Amino acid sequence: MNKWLMFIISCIFIGTVFSPAKVNAAARVFDDVSPKHRAYEAVWSLASKGVFEKDEDGKVRPGKYVTRMEAAVMTARILGLKRETNHAGFRDVTVLNKNYNEVAALAERGILQGFTDRTMRPNDILTRAQMAKLIVDAFGYERKKQFTLPFKDVKVSHWSAPYIEALVRYKVTSGTSTTTFSPDQKLTRAELMMFLYRAHQAKAVDEYNDQELFNLISEVQHKASSIIYYYLYVNVSWEDSMDELKKTRPLFSTFKKELTPFAEGKMLERMEAYYKVTCIYCDWLVYDEVYDSGLPYDILERSSEKIKVTLRYPQGLEEPHAETWTLVKRNGQWKMSQLPDYMSADEEPFHLTIAEAEKYLISQYENTYRHEKYREYVQDIYYVETDRKGNYEFVVNTNMDDYYVSIDPATAITQEL
Repeated sequence: MNKWLMFIISCIFIGTVFSPAKVNAAARVFDDVSPKHRAYEAVWSLASKGVFEKDEDGKVRPGKYVTRMEAAVMTARILGLKRETNHAGFRDVTVLNKNYNEVAALAERGILQGFTDRTMRPNDILTRAQMAKLIVDAFGYERKKQFTLPFKDVKVSHWSAPYIEALVRYKVTSGTSTTTFSPDQKLTRAELMMFLYRAHQAKAVDEYNDQELFNLISEVQHKASSIIYYYLYVNVSWEDSMDELKKTRPLFSTFKKELTPFAEGKMLERMEAYYKVTCIYCDWLVYDEVYDSGLPYDILERSSEKIKVTLRYPQGLEEPHAETWTLVKRNGQWKMSQLPDYMSADEEPFHLTIAEAEKYLISQYENTYRHEKYREYVQDIYYVETDRKGNYEFVVNTNMDDYYVSIDPATAITQEL
C-alpha cells in the first residue's frame, strides 16, 4: 500500500479521538504529545520523515523507554542508510527480522557492533551512555583523546566519556543538569528523538544522501497535510451530513498562518481550494507523498537554498508517472512554493534498463509486512529474456516463493506469468 495512503487512513482513524478544539487553536497532530511538549518539534519532524512510527493505537508514548532496536531503526532512517551488503546480522536479529535492513545498515558501517556473543539484544533498554556512543558513531563526530567534562557523574576514564564529550561539543546535549549527565539512566523515546533531531538539524543539506532528501520533502508535505486534516476533522460528528460538516468546518483563514511555514504561492492556493471543497472520506489528495519507489530518480538541484528532485512512480492510485518536486528555503524554513510538474509514462516513458528493472523488482518483492512475524526477501533474481513486446522477463526467488515476472520498461507495470 502506498505510504501516503496509509498516512491518510491513520489520520482518519486518529481524527475520531480528537476532542473538539477552538478554531484558533494550534493543530494537535498527536493524541499524547501536545504542541507545548518539549519534544514536540522533534517528534513531529521524525514522524513526518517516516523515521518514527507510532504504536498500533496511534500513540507516541514519549515517556516510554526506548529499546536498542527502536534506537537502531530511528538512527538508520534519519540518516537515510540502506543495507549495501549481505551482512550476517546478529544471532537475535537475523535476515528474517522485519528491521533487519536497518540493523544491517548500521552494522556493516561499524556503527552497531553488538556484544561478544554475537547478539544485539534488541529488546534491552538503551541508556544515555549507550545513546551517546550510537549518535557519535552514526554522525561521525570527532572523539578527542584529551578532554575535560563538566559532569561529576562521568569520569574521564569511563568508556562513554569521549562520546559524551563529543555530544556536548557538538551541542547535541548539555546533560541532565549543569553538573550531571546520568550515563546509566534509561532513555525515553522523546529524549532519543530530541537527540537525533538536534544532531540531524545541524547537518548541512548539501551533505544529505538521496533518502535524506526524500525524507526532507516528505517532512514538509506531511506537516502541511497533517494541519489540514486536523482542521478537516476537528468538528466532525460522524452522523452529520456533508452540508452540515461544511458549515461547522473552520474557515481556512483561521489556520492559514499555521501552513505558511510549509507552503506558499500556488501550493498554498491549492491547499485552500482542496480544503474548501473536499468531502470527509474522499480519496482526492492534496499531493502524493515523495518516496523512493525503487525506480530511477534524478536529483536536479541540491543546495542550501533549493532542492529539486524528479521521481518516477509505478501504477497505483494513479497511472505510472514522474513528478518533479521543488523545495525552497525562506528565512531558515523549507517550504513548497510551486505545484509539482507531472508527466505520465505515456508522455515520457521510463526507458528502464535491465539493471534498473531488476532493482525495481527487488524493491517490490522485498516485503516487510506481507507476513506477520518475518519479512520476505529476494534471494536470487535472474533476467531471462526480452519478449516480442519489449517486456523484460525475470525469475525472482524469495525465501517464501518463486515468481516468473514480466515488466514493461516504459511503465514499470509488472505481471506474474
